[in-house]
Amino acid sequence: MIWIAVSLFIVSLLAVCKPPFYQAWLLSVAVAGLPWLFALISLAVLLAGCFHGQAVLGITEMAILLFSAAAFILYCVPIVRAFSTAGDLEKGVREAFAEQPVLPGKAFGAPDTGAGTSSPGNAPDPGMALKQQLGQPAQSVRALKQQPGRKEKPVQAQKQRRLFKAFRFWRMFAGPLSKKVRFQTMCYYDSRGDASHESNPGCYLELDFYPSQAGGLSPCIIVIHGGSWSSGHSRQLPELNSRLAGSGYHVAAINYRLAPQYQSPLAVEDVQNAMAFLRKHAGELKIAPDRFVLLGRSAGGQIALQAAYALCDPGIRGVVAYYAPADMVWGYSAPASRLIMDSCKVMEAYLGGSYSAVPENYHSASPLEALAENAPPTLLLHGKNDVLVAYEHSVRLALALRAAGTRHYLLSLPGGTHGFDYVLDGPEGQLATYAVRYFLKVILAPQ
Repeated sequence: MIWIAVSLFIVSLLAVCKPPFYQAWLLSVAVAGLPWLFALISLAVLLAGCFHGQAVLGITEMAILLFSAAAFILYCVPIVRAFSTAGDLEKGVREAFAEQPVLPGKAFGAPDTGAGTSSPGNAPDPGMALKQQLGQPAQSVRALKQQPGRKEKPVQAQKQRRLFKAFRFWRMFAGPLSKKVRFQTMCYYDSRGDASHESNPGCYLELDFYPSQAGGLSPCIIVIHGGSWSSGHSRQLPELNSRLAGSGYHVAAINYRLAPQYQSPLAVEDVQNAMAFLRKHAGELKIAPDRFVLLGRSAGGQIALQAAYALCDPGIRGVVAYYAPADMVWGYSAPASRLIMDSCKVMEAYLGGSYSAVPENYHSASPLEALAENAPPTLLLHGKNDVLVAYEHSVRLALALRAAGTRHYLLSLPGGTHGFDYVLDGPEGQLATYAVRYFLKVILAPQ
C-alpha cells in the first residue's frame, strides 16, 4: 500500500509541475484530462489507511496517509484552477470579440503574462476609459445602468443564474454527451497524374467532412492536425469535430503533405487547396463560401496561423491555434528538452535545414512575421507547463496582435500541458472548448 501511495503522490506532481521526460509528459496529459479519477483513487487509498484496524498508527501507516492526502490535494488543483479561471475567461472573450470600439493604443484581449487568462478580471471598464478620454467625469457602465427608471435585476439572482458556464463540475463525469457525427471522406488534391511531377510520384490528399447538423447554409471549420509536421492524420482527436458539427458548423478535417518528404510552405498550400475544393462544392455541401475558420493543434496550429495571415483570403473569418509554434526563429533558438523532443531536428525536417543554413525558410514560415494589420481575429490557447511548444510562442504572437490592433484572445492555462484538450470534458478541455465555441459564434455571425 505504501508504494501505491508514493506512486500516486509522484504522479500528482504532474498536476502542478512540468514533466521532465517524454513518458512523464504522456502521463501528464492523462492527469490533466482525468484529475477526478486520480483524486478518487488517492481518496480510496487514504480511507483504506484510516481504517486499517490498528489502534496506533505506525510509521508506514502515517506515510500512507500523508502521501495519499497530498496526492488527493494536488489532483484537485486542476479542478480548482478551472473554477477560478472560468469567470475571467467568460469576461475576457466577451471583451475581446464583442462588437465594441477599440480605444487607441488598446486592443481588447491583450496578453497578460501573469497567471490566469490573457484578459485579467480587473481590467478597466471600457465605459470609464472612454469617459476619461473625452475629458468627462469617469462613470462606470454599471452606474449608468442604475439610472432612475431603469429596472436592474438583483445581483444575487444574476450570479445564481450564471454558474460559470465555461466550466461545470458534473460534466467531467458525464463522458461524451454529444453524439458522434458521421463523416464522409473526400479527395481534395490528387497530383499523381500531373506531368509536372515527373520527379515525384505525386500525392493523394483526403479530408473528412462532418456535415452541420443545423441544416441549411453553414460556415465551415477547417481542422489541421498536429504531429510535428511529419506525422498525424485527419482523424486525430475527432470528438471536437462532432461537437462543432452538432453546434451548426461544417467541419473539414484535412490531411496535408508531411515532412521531411514535403516541406514548408506546401502544407499551407494544402490548406488553400482544401478551401478551393470546398468552395467548388459549396452548393452541394451547403457551405457558406465566405465563412471559413482555420483551427489547428500544435504543428497544425502553425499551419493554420500561417495560412490565415499569409493567404490574405477574406473568406477566412478567423483562426484558432492550440499550443502552436508561432515564432519559428525564436523557437529554434529556444528548443525543448531533448528528453522530451528534439525540436530543432523536427524544425529542420520541416524547413529544409538549420537556421544558419536556411534562415529565410524560418522567417517565411513564422506566423509572427506574416502578421499584417488586416489579419483575421485570432484565438490562442496555450498551457504554461507546455514542454513541447513553449508557452512564450503564444505570448509573443499575442503581443504582436495587440500592436497590430487585431482582435484576439490568449487563453493562458497555468497548469496546462501540451495536449491539454485530449479529454474535452476535463477541466482545461472544457475551458478551451467554451472559448472556441464563443469565438466561432461571434466571428461567424452573418453580417
